[in-house]
Amino acid sequence: MKAIFRSAVALIVLAAAAPVTPAGADTSSEERVYFHCDKQSTTRIGNLDLVLDDRKPHWDDRAPGPAGPEQGCAFVTGGTQYGLTTNTIYSMNTAGDFIGALDSLTVHFYAAFAGQRSNSGVGLRARTMLVIDGKSMFGADAQGRPVAEPLTVDATPTGTPGLWKLDYSITDLAIPDDGVHEIQFTVNLSLEVATLYPYDTAETPAGITFNPNTPAKHKFPAKTPGL
Repeated sequence: MKAIFRSAVALIVLAAAAPVTPAGADTSSEERVYFHCDKQSTTRIGNLDLVLDDRKPHWDDRAPGPAGPEQGCAFVTGGTQYGLTTNTIYSMNTAGDFIGALDSLTVHFYAAFAGQRSNSGVGLRARTMLVIDGKSMFGADAQGRPVAEPLTVDATPTGTPGLWKLDYSITDLAIPDDGVHEIQFTVNLSLEVATLYPYDTAETPAGITFNPNTPAKHKFPAKTPGL
């Protein structure tokens, strides 16, 4: 009986010492995911997969391997005449799910371009569309289409000639912790020259950090948050 009593007291003490999560508290936590080639892709060009089979890169938490014959894909855009259009065929597109509350996210992607931008990655316009559960985080145009918001960001050199890395955060999303959320992300640099967006390699681990502990240098609030 004494042993049972002592065990009961111990359980009560442990329960009292355990942290309690208040109702409505923020349960978001950082999660890094990586964009991956579509498994059915035969071209390894994301634009063609989108046009031919309506497929987009997916994401998960597996870091990609080194570039090689069976590793790596890219989106290709053709300069200003395409970069300024709202047609997502000419942009980098990806889609996937996220479970739980989402306050902010940081986008990580890579770009290879030539011409006047080859030696300077300052002040690039990253036209970004972010749609969560069917709602555009930057609003809609007169026809009800998601807005591609022109976000001004700086690129940093990677050490590989002509290849740049871009990171920026979208904040104030206010997505509640109420299950699975469907996310679509599109980006296109409005440049005067053709641009290549490689992904799914260890050298170009493009992806998203959900609920980053430390946001990127460039931060942009959502205009139409989830709540």
